Amino acid sequence: MPAKAAKKKTSKPKQPKLWSTSQVAEQLQISTAQARNLLGMVPVAKRTPRGDKFYKIEDVKTALTNTRQSGNHAEEGSREWYEVEKLKRQVDKLDHELDTIKAKVIPIDEVRSQIMKLALEFRKTLDEMESKLPPMVSGMEPQDIQSIIKDYNRALRQTLREAHGETR
Repeated sequence: MPAKAAKKKTSKPKQPKLWSTSQVAEQLQISTAQARNLLGMVPVAKRTPRGDKFYKIEDVKTALTNTRQSGNHAEEGSREWYEVEKLKRQVDKLDHELDTIKAKVIPIDEVRSQIMKLALEFRKTLDEMESKLPPMVSGMEPQDIQSIIKDYNRALRQTLREAHGETR
């Protein structure tokens, strides 16, 4: 019996696992901004045609061990610890105010008023449909009834689009 030829594996060499910025943030349980700051010290392993950057896991972990973890290093309960915590809260408050000024945050009263406006408009259209449709469609053929209902639905969708800010 002739010896069987050994089968060659035709698999590609294994590529190292790469992380995107969002994956780094998720895996290390840090914010995306913190991940971007950390990745500033890590060489880019791969860049997509769209410009997305990917990093080797080993390089990310090395950079993480080389950076000093920020945080409140004062002894908990000491005066310094409370001062650091107070400063953190002040920074968070200023960040929120800045986002509000840049219109990244919509005031809750404005959101509530717009939702209420949309709900009232929706209710008005439904009430109108309920009161006007029965006399309008009595004795009509199903196809004609269907076209009237489609017109009402179209008007309702238009109302929703206008409330959403779209125009068509």
